[in-house]
Amino acid sequence: MFKVTELTRTRKPSLIRATAWSNRFLEQRAAERNSGGLTCARRALNEQADDMEDLSDYLNDHLAGSVGALELLDRLIGACEGKPLERFFRDLRREIEEDQAQLKGLMAKLGVGESTTRKAGAWLAEKLSRSKIELGEGDIGIFLALEVLIIGITGKRSLWRALESASRAIPGLARLDYSGLEKRAIEQCERVEARRLEIARTAFKTV
Repeated sequence: MFKVTELTRTRKPSLIRATAWSNRFLEQRAAERNSGGLTCARRALNEQADDMEDLSDYLNDHLAGSVGALELLDRLIGACEGKPLERFFRDLRREIEEDQAQLKGLMAKLGVGESTTRKAGAWLAEKLSRSKIELGEGDIGIFLALEVLIIGITGKRSLWRALESASRAIPGLARLDYSGLEKRAIEQCERVEARRLEIARTAFKTV
């Protein structure tokens, strides 16, 4: 009886130490799991912030493009004042301004700020393009300007298509009639292309 009691007494401290070690191990693992969960959450938030920044940059790039297009159209309207093309450019400008308003509205609802840096860049690029597109000196200037507009409108169509596709994964983007906007971009491009080909007949003069 005495031996059993002594054996029990000798084993109790080891058992206590083992239990304490086990508890500390479990607590440590729980802390690691909690820490890992927080790390994953922070990583997810950072990735979400990066994705939002990418979307913000993309939308602002296209907004800057629309600013440049409106600047160019203002020049074309002035160069064609009193001519049949003036009405054409005025109508096109109104439509592009409406498209720009749609983009601005989407950005506002998404909480995406308008980048003044990108707008300034578009303005500067348009000013620099004056040296390459001289309006009022024959038809070649208007011909080249129409080509620039076609590139811009084609990019705008790509924007609407991309946002429509992305809206399936990002519900916040499902706010616009992308099919209607794409259709209008196609129509704009066709009208501008028809004018470009018409002017091409007289734009290139041979000696």
